This record gives sequence, structure tokens and C-alpha cells, in this order.
Amino acid sequence: MYMMNLNRGIMLTIISTMIITFSACKPEGKVVSVSPSAEEIKVKQKQNSKSFHTALRKHTKAISDRDLETLKTMMSPDGLMHLIRPSTAVVYTTDNYIRYHESWFQDPNWSIKFSITDSEVGEEVGMAITDVLYEVPDRNGKPYWNKMVISFVLKKMDGNWYVISDHSGSVKKSTDS
Repeated sequence: MYMMNLNRGIMLTIISTMIITFSACKPEGKVVSVSPSAEEIKVKQKQNSKSFHTALRKHTKAISDRDLETLKTMMSPDGLMHLIRPSTAVVYTTDNYIRYHESWFQDPNWSIKFSITDSEVGEEVGMAITDVLYEVPDRNGKPYWNKMVISFVLKKMDGNWYVISDHSGSVKKSTDS
């Protein structure tokens, strides 16, 4: 009985090995890699990071340029969005995010510059930290500036990156004592 179970075990091992080997073969009889190589993973990560940063730059440029139509293309198709600003309620949904920017973009008296300082990009979600300088040349008769940090979270859906979170905090303002 022991020999029969041992033989069965050996046979199962041989059959399993053959199935794995044959399933990994191309019709020409060449073995194909079942899992990606370390190099292939590295290349994919680099491409993913590049597409993430391209999307982020597109988003920040749309804000700097007051380009509402481009900004809309950066919004998640499922409506997921969080806009977090100091001393205000959280703005949820892409529609509300667009309404917020639509109102802000009506004011021509400001400029904003973004600089990406850090990022972490995964396969489907990435985040970035940006240093920001927001300036208004004449606010109540004086120049105004606000140095901020804004973090963005992007989510990859159907091969495209979309902004799902925009969270800012002031570091220093011209009005600070």
C-alpha cells in the first residue's frame, strides 16, 4: 500500500511537471516565461511612473492655465474626488471639484506655480507632493502670496491616470505676522 501511494505521488509529480512544462511552451516548442523578469518589471514601473507624472503635469498645467476643459479630462470617470482646503469643508465629487475651479478661474488676478517635490507611484494608485506658489498682484491694495504644499492622489483606470484627491495646506503667507 505504501509503495502504491508513493508511486501515485511520483506519478502526480511527473504529470504536474509535464502540464506546467507543456503549458509554458509555444507551438514552436520554445518555453516562454510564465512570470515577468525583474527587468520587465522595472521597465513597466518606469513607464507607469512616467505616465503618472505626465498626467499630474497635465493637471497642474490645466490649473495654472485656467483650462477647465483639460481639467475635466483629468477627473475620475466614476466621480470620485476629494478637494481639501484649509478652513473649508471637504468638496466631494468631480462635479463639485469642477464647479469650485470654474468659479475660481473666473478671477484673472492670480497665478500659481507647481513644482513636484516627491512622489510614490504604484501599479494603480500614485501620490505626489508639490510645492506651490500662489500669487495675487493686488489684493486689497497689496501684493499677496501663499506658499503651499499640495498633495495629489491619482488612480489608474483603464490605462489612464485620474486625479481623485487634491489636498493643500499653507506653509507661509504674505499676511502672516
